[in-house]
Amino acid sequence: MELNSDEVDFVYDLTSEKLNLMRGADTLGRREDLRKKTMLKRIKQMCCDRMKDDEKTNFEKIMSILQNYVKEQQKRKAMEEHEQPASAAKKIRVS
Repeated sequence: MELNSDEVDFVYDLTSEKLNLMRGADTLGRREDLRKKTMLKRIKQMCCDRMKDDEKTNFEKIMSILQNYVKEQQKRKAMEEHEQPASAAKKIRVS
């Protein structure tokens, strides 16, 4: 079966168009993959940032609790030291 030049041109054009579409689809697929990877990286970074913020907040809470505990211990110690001389003075007066 022989094709005339118009038919050959038509087949060539269809083949070229198909190749262009395939290349375009491949490019779009790569772009979509890149977009997905970029989006996943952004989500991962956002999660890491949030975890760091949460860790920082938790650390600050723990430090605040420890500071309050230390202050309370110092107050108790001061109260005990204040009470001990008073009770010692009472013992001396009684004797």
